Amino acid sequence: RDKMVFVWCRSSQHGPDDLQDVYVDVPHERLERLLGADVDSVVERMGWRPGAAAMQMYEYAALRAAREFNTFGNCGVAAGATHHAQLRTVREIVGAMPMLVPGAVTQGGDLEKSVEACANENGAGTVITLSRSIIFASDGRDFVNAAYRKAQEVDAVIKGVYDRCREYHARAANL
Repeated sequence: RDKMVFVWCRSSQHGPDDLQDVYVDVPHERLERLLGADVDSVVERMGWRPGAAAMQMYEYAALRAAREFNTFGNCGVAAGATHHAQLRTVREIVGAMPMLVPGAVTQGGDLEKSVEACANENGAGTVITLSRSIIFASDGRDFVNAAYRKAQEVDAVIKGVYDRCREYHARAANL
């Protein structure tokens, strides 16, 4: 209860695609238990097939993390930064739950697009792992300063995206 756990939903690597992108049939009764009364509107909005509601494995993992495993509010999800559309889908499924996002730089992800894809309605809620891009910013004698500069650079990018997200949601709330 007093520990945080992250449920893996979508890798930033391409090798596991044959597992995480496979479609699974989730019986309607199971979806009703997970989603409650709004099951039909969620199924339609997400584009899942009515009835059995075929969805991809990573979507089902996110759905179960949000609606079944997060009983004590200490659950988050992990989804790789190289798949922006899937990051958005996971964020839509899990709402404001924390997201752990690896691969935002060194594995080919785009930092700004990754943060935009998974920032929650508060313009936050995401842990972006950038350790390799920071600690290996230089292999020369200046590695400490290079790592510091890289950390400042990514911090500025992330804060800028979060600020834009907060402004967007504030404007949308006033419409």
